Amino acid sequence: MIELPVSFDANEWFILSSLIITYGFMLLLPQRFPTTITILLFLFTTIIAKMFDLILATPPYDLYDINDTPGYELFDFFTWFLYPPFGYFLVYLYDRWHLRGVSKWVYILTYSLFSVGFEWLTDQFHVYQYKGWHVMYSLPIYLIVICLTLLFYHFIKWYFLKTINKRTI
Repeated sequence: MIELPVSFDANEWFILSSLIITYGFMLLLPQRFPTTITILLFLFTTIIAKMFDLILATPPYDLYDINDTPGYELFDFFTWFLYPPFGYFLVYLYDRWHLRGVSKWVYILTYSLFSVGFEWLTDQFHVYQYKGWHVMYSLPIYLIVICLTLLFYHFIKWYFLKTINKRTI
């Protein structure tokens, strides 16, 4: 059974505000990708983020809790929806700016540092309760996740274009 929050305080307000701001901003952007690619990006970013959470936030490591309790509560589920907009913005800007070479690697590092900064902000609002984890430990995780997300984007873009070309022949 999903528990309700112990108290409706800063972390719940932060999660709700972040969801409204990120999804609102995302909806204001011109559509850049076909819906299927957007859905795949949403699913990929959610799955990869939850995979790392599952590894790092549960035994045997148990390095942090999400929200107020070690157990699973309603707003833990809402945090799942924080990941897709950040993956979408990552790919949206990457594609829009046509990054190649050194600029691509600078972008990956910059976005990783931005992600660490956002995680630090979530920590200030007690979305994460660290137990043996420090926010800077997340930098290599973000570097890996961002590289994997961009590789996934290249794959689905290639596959989408290949499929479209087969239909027109």
